[in-house]
Amino acid sequence: ISHDGELLSKQWIEATSSGVTKTSLGIAYVNKNGFIQHKDKNLAVLWSSDLKALAFDAPIEIDGQLVVQTIDGRLSSFDLTTGQLQWVYQIVQPELTIKGETTPLIYKNNIITAFANGRIVSVDASTGLVNWEYSLKGAVSSNVLENLLDIDAPMQMVGNQLFVMGNHGNMTVLNLDQGNPVWEKDIQSLKSFALDEINNRLYVVLVDGSLTAINMATGTFAWHENFLLYRNPTGIVLVNGVLLVGDYEGYLHAVSTKNGQPLNRYRIDSSGIQTKIVEYNSNVYVQSQSGKLISLSVSEI
Repeated sequence: ISHDGELLSKQWIEATSSGVTKTSLGIAYVNKNGFIQHKDKNLAVLWSSDLKALAFDAPIEIDGQLVVQTIDGRLSSFDLTTGQLQWVYQIVQPELTIKGETTPLIYKNNIITAFANGRIVSVDASTGLVNWEYSLKGAVSSNVLENLLDIDAPMQMVGNQLFVMGNHGNMTVLNLDQGNPVWEKDIQSLKSFALDEINNRLYVVLVDGSLTAINMATGTFAWHENFLLYRNPTGIVLVNGVLLVGDYEGYLHAVSTKNGQPLNRYRIDSSGIQTKIVEYNSNVYVQSQSGKLISLSVSEI
């Protein structure tokens, strides 16, 4: 699709369970039968391997390898060219899990990822050996649902710090070199969050729809606003110095980073917005519940 919404080309691959990654040789993904597929730029198969499990997140390329995380708690590395298995790291899965947001990240030559038991690990991409691991704190209860520790928002990195949102709304910030906690706070948020390196702030949407800014270094609150209360807002993104968030009525709201006050709003579609807003190449892309995809120029916001 071009920047102005024109369909340039399309090619069918097959039904996938994961997203699709662009690699240095072509594309890679996991299909609905649990096979990781690596194809060249003409979609000819370079190699395929049976993972014996599905993957929700796309494979990632690092240092001549393709690394993929499957839903059975395995992190597997394959040679990018030959498909030969290099190493496997696996945890013991808890009895009950939910589909979280645990896309692996790359830090230096390490894979940073989280598992359904609430464990965050740093794995050396070359050897598969663990550098460090950290277990998120959760509820201690006889109710198995209350003890779930899955990650509910994509992990994010700033410098040598990792920001993680657990499924109970607990934010944990870890040092990426040692795996030690910098600070932890219960902020009651289940949405994706935005990091602002310039203002040293973290912006989150709470479970009731209110917006909050938190100092990234200390975890202290900077401001709190309620104008989106109970409007089921989406995860928040930072674009061109302005916060953007959608709601159930289909409005895209522009919000000040300084004090959380609304700056403007745009009616995208009456069916509502639930998916995360995406910025790419000086444009903002919003998908409505009815399937409409809208592009806005960053300069218009």
